[in-house]
Amino acid sequence: MIAVLDASAAVGIVFARDDAAAARDAVQQADGILAPGLFISEVTNTIWKYVQFQGLEQNEAERALDYCLGLPDDFADDRDLHREAFSLSCGSSRSAYDMFYIALARRNDAMILTLDQKVKQLAESLSIRTL
Repeated sequence: MIAVLDASAAVGIVFARDDAAAARDAVQQADGILAPGLFISEVTNTIWKYVQFQGLEQNEAERALDYCLGLPDDFADDRDLHREAFSLSCGSSRSAYDMFYIALARRNDAMILTLDQKVKQLAESLSIRTL
């Protein structure tokens, strides 16, 4: 199975959130993990928020960041996904950020790993597998 990992699932995995257990298992069992390039920015910003607002030590945050960024096997070039992501976002009233993950999953007949329930619902409505 090929999976597209989104930032919410990656951060959930690294911080061992209970709701990320299925995503962690799916990452371990997948034949390949993909992510769009924007995954790097999203994960970096999310972990920065843990430092700024939840008191996570910077050295711990850097380890978490390295772990998250090591989860995908390959990163897609956002320039190859942007038009499809834009079209999907216009048609769904969801952010273009979310649609990069949806477009990548759709292009690769991949399962999307997300903790975002709205992304999960949209993916399922487009016949994209979720966990």
